[in-house]
Amino acid sequence: MAEEKVKQHFVPCCYLANFGISGNDKRATEIYAYDTNTFKTQRASVESFAFSNNFYNLDIPNNQKGLEDFFCIVEGDYSEILKQVLSLPRNKTINREQKEALAAQFAIQHIRTKAHRDQYWEILKALAQIVPEAKLKHVYKSKKEYLRSLHVKEIMSFDSIRFFANLLLDRIWIIWRNETETPFYTSDNPVCTIFHGDPRSSIAAPDVEIYIPLSPSMAVSAYDKSIIEADRDRAVAGICDKRIIDGFNLYLLPYCTQFVFSNEESFDSYKLKD
Repeated sequence: MAEEKVKQHFVPCCYLANFGISGNDKRATEIYAYDTNTFKTQRASVESFAFSNNFYNLDIPNNQKGLEDFFCIVEGDYSEILKQVLSLPRNKTINREQKEALAAQFAIQHIRTKAHRDQYWEILKALAQIVPEAKLKHVYKSKKEYLRSLHVKEIMSFDSIRFFANLLLDRIWIIWRNETETPFYTSDNPVCTIFHGDPRSSIAAPDVEIYIPLSPSMAVSAYDKSIIEADRDRAVAGICDKRIIDGFNLYLLPYCTQFVFSNEESFDSYKLKD
């Protein structure tokens, strides 16, 4: 029997809806998407992006909707905490309870994406350079199913999610407020781990910034305590320099799988300047 196709998002609609052209209208929200493969822009609802059929389904009994049901519960909590944070007064930062909730959600988001799954394939290709090909024949034969199995098992173990959430909680968070006419963009891999030093460093290295856009007007960066001389998280009242916003938007390009999203059609940050 053919597998029933189930549309499963690896970036939740409740998150993407905050980048809506006309504001957040939940699943009916429309956004602009810049395709980094074709360099073309399209407009569609948030449900049209960042998904794959049967992305989390394993070919074992009673597993067809296990993770999808879990994510439905998680995304309800994510929607609520995002609503709280995005409504904060401009000179206020998040409290400890909000930080813990967001850290858990950011960790889940980081682990659940297609970009994260693709990393398994890069590791296996590197392994193939030192392991006889015969040992990896079963992997190449059913690449899609094998990578899906590895990915789902990692999510369900919660070890990686717990590690990344604790890493975030141990860092100083800066809440960026965008007061320029250029919006913050986001992507189909919205949690960016930016290596400011050696790109071979561990994700936990002090020079790694973790950046997450939350809406066209708000974003978060998490820095190691050795980089930011502060004893608590803080809010930055406003960024008025478009070049800083362009820099944040450019961060997204190396990390996205295919699409960058915005509430504006121009994607001005990606246009070459004379």
